Amino acid sequence: MSYDLPIDPDSSRAWRIVWNPLFFEYCKAVAGKLTFDLPTYRGLDCASRRLFLLLSKMFYRLDRSPRFDVWHLAVHVLGFSPTVKMHDLKIKLVRCIDRLLAIGVIKLPATISSPQGNRSRPGK
Repeated sequence: MSYDLPIDPDSSRAWRIVWNPLFFEYCKAVAGKLTFDLPTYRGLDCASRRLFLLLSKMFYRLDRSPRFDVWHLAVHVLGFSPTVKMHDLKIKLVRCIDRLLAIGVIKLPATISSPQGNRSRPGK
């Protein structure tokens, strides 16, 4: 599989995914299958799609996502402009996280009450 950013800058597609025919032959030979939640992916905006792809790849191997550098994640992974202020990048990132929380793709740890990082208090 290979992927690329959209060829047309006005495209609403976040990524262009190209499957190698040899990959399908290999899957058929080993009786494998490919599972991907395309309806969920299509229901997301571009930045949330990219986060969904990243986390889908990581959650396949890990129970928890690793720590990310917020600026790197927002600019180099989700595709936001590097000229956007950090405060605004965080707001945009939280929107993506909220979308994935709303559809049940991710969940917050029990000690965290919101994507902004507010810790819940014991007994409340």
